[in-house]
Amino acid sequence: MAYGAQKGGKQFVVLDGQEGPEYDGILEGTLIFSPDGKRVAYGAQKGGKQFVVIDGQAGPEDDLIGEPGPVFSPDGKRVAYGAKSDAKQLVVLDGQAGPEYDGIVKGSPVFRPEGTVEYLAEKAGTRLRVKHVPVER
Repeated sequence: MAYGAQKGGKQFVVLDGQEGPEYDGILEGTLIFSPDGKRVAYGAQKGGKQFVVIDGQAGPEDDLIGEPGPVFSPDGKRVAYGAKSDAKQLVVLDGQAGPEYDGIVKGSPVFRPEGTVEYLAEKAGTRLRVKHVPVER
């Protein structure tokens, strides 16, 4: 079980009764479990920057985390999310930033059953369907 909580003006996630790291805020609607229930991820904010926390570890800081927030792959091994940094938008997959675009369409990225990550992006007024095949670890 996991839920967001607040104490002394700071917010944190409580996972199985254990308090996680404190932040200025936990991003609403971003707390999710992996499909197998073994991992947890959520968006957080500290010092005006937003980032995704995966299994208690904060990822790279961005200006904004896109909606719907982090998503797990069907096997629970990978995590992806949209982000905005320095007026450009991108998809972060397993902590690694992808190519920059003028926009990432809301609701992107998504994992496909075959293991690919897909999202809709906009660049120079054109909408693109981007398909990324993750490298096996």
